[in-house]
Amino acid sequence: MPQRVHHGNSWTRSAGMLVLLAVASACAGSEENGQSTPDADESSVAERRSEALTPLAPGEVGALRAMLSGTKDTTYQGSTADGSVEFFGSCDDDVPLRVGFNVKDSDGNQVARFQGRTDRMLEPGQTGSFPVETATAWYKRMGLPSRMTFEGRGNIEISLHDARRGSRRMTGVLMASGLEDSRGDLIDVEVEFDVGLSCGLEE
Repeated sequence: MPQRVHHGNSWTRSAGMLVLLAVASACAGSEENGQSTPDADESSVAERRSEALTPLAPGEVGALRAMLSGTKDTTYQGSTADGSVEFFGSCDDDVPLRVGFNVKDSDGNQVARFQGRTDRMLEPGQTGSFPVETATAWYKRMGLPSRMTFEGRGNIEISLHDARRGSRRMTGVLMASGLEDSRGDLIDVEVEFDVGLSCGLEE
């Protein structure tokens, strides 16, 4: 069964390293939507890429790890391959960087959504840290409106940006603290991702 949601642990991200989806299974917990929640090992995005050199298709999510803390302490993780994550977003020579991810449970129901929108047009292959003008997060909460969203500002760090034709890939982390919903609830979000995306193409 694909990995979906993990509870009760915290991860620390070393400088220059992104902790990402792993494939070990262990004891399961329980989420609000009733899904079983296997444990996962830790590995860096760089290690994952070196082990699996198959290029990602445009928009394919090789791995996602979204960690929430505050009102809710939860980790969502998955990939396009296991059917649990869908990417939406864009970036081109004249289009600002925007990344977004829909997370689904094993029945195909959406349980979370994360998005970061910048005003920056990145050069092909450009990496670094960029302000996020609008960061949003949503997760399924029992008894509350299905689209009650946390909003605020944040930052996105791009550590890998391959803009070569046939091997387009972007690895990074979207970070936002103090996102707030209409009730005044707050959460912090850290979304690590590896996706088939680049801002334009290198000539």
